[in-house]
Amino acid sequence: MKLLFVILLLSTCVLAALSPEQITKLEPISKKCRTESGLTVEEVTKLRTTQQYENSPKLRKQALCLYKKTGFISESGDINSEVVKSRLQAAGASDDTIANILKSAKNTPEETAFALSKSIHSNVENFSPTD
Repeated sequence: MKLLFVILLLSTCVLAALSPEQITKLEPISKKCRTESGLTVEEVTKLRTTQQYENSPKLRKQALCLYKKTGFISESGDINSEVVKSRLQAAGASDDTIANILKSAKNTPEETAFALSKSIHSNVENFSPTD
């Protein structure tokens, strides 16, 4: 099991182009959210490697949990624009890209988190929601 975790961690780092520091910060949050959402390690790996976002309630729950824990979305389900903007600027996103990403709000918190995740990962390379 430890070997699987190490392989997953390394492949995630290489494939998603996240730094080891970003992976170290993100993994405990992701693991806790996987417990809440029911998303498997295999599903996370597939998402990171293919960037194909399936219409899955588990993915929506995972995104909402992750973004709440990293401050992107408030407990009430609203996008925390200043937090998102700050982290996207740090990742090198342009003002136009950030403005478009911030238009991701939808009808429910889960839909908003899912749309935000898709928009960020489609537009910003090497992005991690952690500092």
